[in-house]
Amino acid sequence: MTTAKSASTISARDLVNYEEAAEILGLSLQTVRIYKIKDPDFPEPITDTRSPVWLRADIVAYKERRASKRKSERSLSDAAAAKRARSESGRKPKPVDSEIDFSQLVTVEDIAEILGVTTQTVRKYSRADPEFPEPFYVKKSHWWRRQDILAYQEHRASLAAASAKRVSGDDANAPA
Repeated sequence: MTTAKSASTISARDLVNYEEAAEILGLSLQTVRIYKIKDPDFPEPITDTRSPVWLRADIVAYKERRASKRKSERSLSDAAAAKRARSESGRKPKPVDSEIDFSQLVTVEDIAEILGVTTQTVRKYSRADPEFPEPFYVKKSHWWRRQDILAYQEHRASLAAASAKRVSGDDANAPA
């Protein structure tokens, strides 16, 4: 990792200690100490004493590698979030219509409260029940229209009432 400079061409300006490395990296001193120990990509110091020093160029190169790595991880995480959003509901979320009133959108947690079930049950309904409203995808999350969820709740209540009526009617006709 260390750049190829002979000892005679290294000046004091080319060397950095913990404090200067922290300043270059935009990290706390403690974080730099942890990275030195735990990050295999962290540059090797040119002196590994109690107060190690690094070549400034190695620290700057490390900073650039970290920035590049974070940027690629961010784009991967955006793609993963979109994929996860599709898999949660089992169908591709609809794009958000610009005319939607965002104050009327609800999350999985809101739906769980409305329906009186757990968030896990809401996710199960979303995947398995074809009557469950289709989600919208906004800022890496699923959202539903409150009115669609309330209509779904009424639909489920009417199905439950019809089922209860059939069961109670069947019991009345059962032999004693």
